[in-house]
Amino acid sequence: MPFREALKPAALRFGFQLAGQPFDPGDTTWSRTERIENRSDGVTATCTQYRHGPSGLVVEEERLAFADSPAMEWVLHFRNEGAGESPVISAIQPLDVTFRQADACVPIDQTAKARKTDFILHFMRGGISGAEDYRPYLEYLGTIGRPAFSLSAKGGRSSNQHLPFFNLQCGETTGVICAIGWSGQWRAGFDITAPHTLRLRAGMETAELSLHPGECIRTPRMVLLPWEGDCIDGNNLWRRFLARHHTLPLRGDRPLPQTWADTFFTFNSGYDVTTANQKDSMSAAARMGIETLVVDAGWYECTKQWWDGVGNWTPRDATFPDGIRPMTEHGQTQGIGFGLWFEPERVYRDTQLWREHPEWCLGLPEGQDQAQRLLNLGLPEVQEWLLALIEGYIAQGLTWFRHDFNIDPLAFWQAADAPDRKGMTEIRYMEGLYRVYDELHRRHPDLLIEGCASGGRRLDLETISRNHGYWATDMMCGTPEPMQAHIWGFNHYLPANLHNTVLREQNAPVEDTPANRYRFFSFLGGAPCCCFDVRDPAWNETLGRKWIDLFKSIRHLTLGDYYPLTEYSLSRETWTGYQFHRPDLGEGLVAVFRRPESPYPAARFRLRGMAPHDRYEWRELFTGATETRSGQALMDGVNIALAHQPDMALYRYACVKTTRSDA
Repeated sequence: MPFREALKPAALRFGFQLAGQPFDPGDTTWSRTERIENRSDGVTATCTQYRHGPSGLVVEEERLAFADSPAMEWVLHFRNEGAGESPVISAIQPLDVTFRQADACVPIDQTAKARKTDFILHFMRGGISGAEDYRPYLEYLGTIGRPAFSLSAKGGRSSNQHLPFFNLQCGETTGVICAIGWSGQWRAGFDITAPHTLRLRAGMETAELSLHPGECIRTPRMVLLPWEGDCIDGNNLWRRFLARHHTLPLRGDRPLPQTWADTFFTFNSGYDVTTANQKDSMSAAARMGIETLVVDAGWYECTKQWWDGVGNWTPRDATFPDGIRPMTEHGQTQGIGFGLWFEPERVYRDTQLWREHPEWCLGLPEGQDQAQRLLNLGLPEVQEWLLALIEGYIAQGLTWFRHDFNIDPLAFWQAADAPDRKGMTEIRYMEGLYRVYDELHRRHPDLLIEGCASGGRRLDLETISRNHGYWATDMMCGTPEPMQAHIWGFNHYLPANLHNTVLREQNAPVEDTPANRYRFFSFLGGAPCCCFDVRDPAWNETLGRKWIDLFKSIRHLTLGDYYPLTEYSLSRETWTGYQFHRPDLGEGLVAVFRRPESPYPAARFRLRGMAPHDRYEWRELFTGATETRSGQALMDGVNIALAHQPDMALYRYACVKTTRSDA
């Protein structure tokens, strides 16, 4: 099909300018070599090298093709092998492809099929601390719609505005998923260049630089994955690709959504944590079946607020005078792990790092914020310091590294760049960040690494490949409807283990009622973080253990295919629901929620993914009611009645008989 041409091995998928001239591989000043490696894991790695004779500049495209997926992945490297400074490299677009519309037209909507357009871009908002985090959007491009459109990061954090994963629909039943692997400032532009033709370019927003002799840089990683069917089929193809090729193993296996408790809200924004109260919290959390207790911000030297101490990474005497070992040893007796929050990339005024290593810190020009600086991860000595810091706590028994990032770095990077080296500070910073993650995992494969950036503001292909979990949003009120909406959108592109979801007092287990179940299980499709005081006798510890154990028994199902069963909505007057399906197991999970003001006592849901002639046990997990239905019957539609406002139902299904008849 025409839109697949861009993914052929011989197609050029990138562009840049050298000394103001567009790169042309047919130019005789460039030579080309290629080597191919067929790996034992079914991945074909191709390194294509272009060498510029006059300057000695070498451009390498490292491209991966997969036996189990139609995805194509690549990253560019620029290396100066000349004797002098390289010519200026600019307009670097690691992704530069042109798509022809696959079909005659794409219907904009089902109610007005006469209205057609060429392309539909499906994209999402990032995790920027609000009810509309991970909200889906679409933009029409072409005959009816815009001639040009763009998506980008904001402030230097990759998902601070748009999520760097999107789905370009190129026909009624065809399209391509695109992912950008860059944890800084990226931009993607979509331009209609001719009838039924779209050019897609993506890369760093600003990169214009020359390289010193022997110097090498990398660029954002790109993935294109073509699909057929409907858009959600494309998203599920993407989820399977991530599971196989971009999932960081934990203790040698695929990470599951974790159950954990965070004591930040319980103890005065972390300032009142002590060895004694954290040990008590660990014991209470363990009794509920929670796997890890994490101490969040505020445990180090602070003056007034938790943020004015970032840059001091030793505990206050009033918190942990003997370090964290007393908690980790206590946790071992209780069967629960121990985690600790760090924000090492930000350095606040007059902290230890500020005073002792000003040469490690990036600042802003006079007249701008002088209260905080950015730790320069582009420096090898800073990378080594950070690794040593975390390893010092691992030696005391740390099992969970919580890595936050509450500062927009772009202005700091730009202020540090030389005029002829625009983008270089950001590039070195990204290389350093990835090295720290990779080295930490290599040395400590049992350590759980959780990302955070004022919520979900640094989610991209590179970070999700290096994190086992992620704090998805700093909207931390526990309001069920936004939680459900976040889950609804997030799972289109990212698996449930990367969506850590806050449960507050209103969500805590008190009594086994429809309303309490509704509030507690609104995290489903993510990972529950209990941010209420787990020691509080007001909570029903036995019920909490029952619900946590129930979640543990089904959480593996949330890593399968994902099907939204309703439209996206924040309304309190609707129903919402989603299905997770494991075709490899013949099992799945359905969660539906009747919201507090919904006037509708019943709703009908059409499931996906079943084998029509197989028979499935269909069981409601709260009541235990069980029946057997054919796959076709489940896909034709399931009627679910819920008597209360609010209310929820949770179903697990499993194939119990493969047959060629539904009789």
